[in-house]
Amino acid sequence: MTTIVKAPKKTRGAAKKDTTVQLAKPEILINFLLDSSGSMQSCKQQTIDGFNSYVHSLKSIKDQEVRFTLAKFNTKDVVINQANVSLKDVELLNASNYVPDDGTPLYDAIGKTISRIDKDLAQNFNTAVLIVIQTDGEENSSKEFTKEAIQKLIKEKESKGWTFVYLGADQNAWQNAQKIGFVQGNTWSYAS
Repeated sequence: MTTIVKAPKKTRGAAKKDTTVQLAKPEILINFLLDSSGSMQSCKQQTIDGFNSYVHSLKSIKDQEVRFTLAKFNTKDVVINQANVSLKDVELLNASNYVPDDGTPLYDAIGKTISRIDKDLAQNFNTAVLIVIQTDGEENSSKEFTKEAIQKLIKEKESKGWTFVYLGADQNAWQNAQKIGFVQGNTWSYAS
């Protein structure tokens, strides 16, 4: 916990008041947006292994409160499987709880995620936001958000300190991520 000490106020004849203010440690909110479209079937095990490895690496963070949300997306919907859970409570992926099918509404998934985070955070200004997107393909079925709308949202949120990371499977991740406004340093590609 960070402590800021203010000088005591001077009052006549009264005892000095302690005006120490305790500020909570900054919280980190990690939102993992996982493509569960049918094309991810070809890299299903690598996706499971990569996600689980990432979660294990996060558990080494000791000096900050980290909350984790996992949302899987395909044409059917953006489904939040774990919402704002502590890292110790994050359920790892396996062949039973990660079953890819349908199309890739990437823009809708990003837009809905940003909207949900905005509502969740409301007035909490002491939270760092990280959105990690893991996908193997380009947008092919969004109905609510356009590429231009997502570019605008990402730019707006980055100006407020949010961080976006794009993990691309079997693709030119930089080319696909650049289309929606991701910076090159936050884009990685992996082979299945």
